[in-house]
Amino acid sequence: MLVLSTVRLNIRPFVEGDAPAMAEVLGDAEVMRFSDSGPLNQVQVSDWLGEQVKAYSLSPDFGRWAISATESERAIGYIGLTQDEGRTAAREAELGFRLARRGWGKGYATEAAQAVVEAVFRAGRVDRLIGIVDPHNSASVRVLQKLGMSYARPITFEGYDYPDHLYVLDRPGL
Repeated sequence: MLVLSTVRLNIRPFVEGDAPAMAEVLGDAEVMRFSDSGPLNQVQVSDWLGEQVKAYSLSPDFGRWAISATESERAIGYIGLTQDEGRTAAREAELGFRLARRGWGKGYATEAAQAVVEAVFRAGRVDRLIGIVDPHNSASVRVLQKLGMSYARPITFEGYDYPDHLYVLDRPGL
């Protein structure tokens, strides 16, 4: 199970006590602006958190983990590596992240993502990471670019009226 530390952040499994902090993240309309689900209510956040904890037992190498600043255990968001049929190929994982607005503009998403990318490639668990992002979400696009991800192509999902953008990063040495 993924547990990492950077200079400013801790990346750890979610626990039940993270519900109030994650309600601040997932319940914020501005944070969820580029999500197809929109903001989540308390029950939806609790269900989402339960799904993350359950996923650890199914696949300890993949899932979503809490991000917290080193001076506090309170979650400020999440970083995730997922493998979903229809979104990822064999030996591929999708990188995703969300932060509370109070964490925006501080480089936290990039710092957390760099730590996860290094760990997953070092472990050899995947050969390629992908990022799927709304092209209007310039902050997330910048994070993916800072990681060295390259734009690959547009990708359209059922029910979308315009395509997202697919970014890719191959494991070094491939």
